[in-house]
Amino acid sequence: MYTLEIGRKAVAVIDADEEQARAVFDQEAFRNDLRQMTSDGEPLWDGIMPLSLRPASEEEAETFDLMMEEDAEAFDEDEPLDGEEEGLDVLFLVPIDDGEDGV
Repeated sequence: MYTLEIGRKAVAVIDADEEQARAVFDQEAFRNDLRQMTSDGEPLWDGIMPLSLRPASEEEAETFDLMMEEDAEAFDEDEPLDGEEEGLDVLFLVPIDDGEDGV
C-alpha cells in the first residue's frame, strides 16, 4: 500500500504497488479531482503544492483494511455497482465534503 501526500500531509491510501500507485496518482483526471474535491471547504490540492508518494504506515494500512472490510459488508463484492469499474481502491484519509454547498 502507498500513501499520497500533498505538501507533507497524508491525503489518500491506495492498495497497490508503487508502479500502480504512481500510475493512478499521476493521471490527469485524478489530479483534476483533487483540485475539485474539498475538505472543510478547502480544495485538497491547489495544483501547486508538491504531491509525493511513500509506503503507507502501519496505521494507514490498518485504517484502509478496516474501511474496505466495512465497505465489503455493505455491498455485494461479486458484482460491481452501476458505473463502477474493477480497479484499485483509494481511501481518502481526510474528510471529504459532500459537495452540497455547490462544490
